[in-house]
This record gives sequence, C-alpha cells and structure tokens, in this order.
Amino acid sequence: MMVARTEDVLSFTEFVAEFALPTDGTCEEDMKELETVDEDHAKGALVRAKNLRKMVSRRGKRKLMSYTPIKFSVDTVCGGLELL
Repeated sequence: MMVARTEDVLSFTEFVAEFALPTDGTCEEDMKELETVDEDHAKGALVRAKNLRKMVSRRGKRKLMSYTPIKFSVDTVCGGLELL
C-alpha cells in the first residue's frame, strides 16, 4: 500500500512540475529527459524521484535565469515637509 501511495505522489508531483515548468520542444535536454523518464518509469520510485529532482532543478534554474533584474530606481523628493 505504501509503494502504491508513493507512486501516486510521484505521478502527481511530476504532473505539477510539468505544469509549472513545461517541456520546451526546442530544447535538446528536455527531449532527452523525456526519453529517460519513459525508460526509467518501470525502474521504481527512487529512480523516478531522482529524475524528478534533476528535472525541476534544471528547469527551475533556466526559468530563474530568464528573469531580468529591475534596472530603474525611484527618487522621491519630499518638498515642504518639516521634520519635528
């Protein structure tokens, strides 16, 4: 029963990870990753969890690196206010 629940949790987590960090069809690493996921699906929960961790960290890093830093600032001048 515990193995079945672990498989269910892994399947749900893979689904959520794919939804949050979708596969890029033009990325060669993503396509290789899909092939290994299909091959490793029958190898057990531990192998699936390791593959999921690698996928989320690689895609998450790519997503974070795609953001650009904010390059402007706001200067606020308070005129007419007196400090007491």
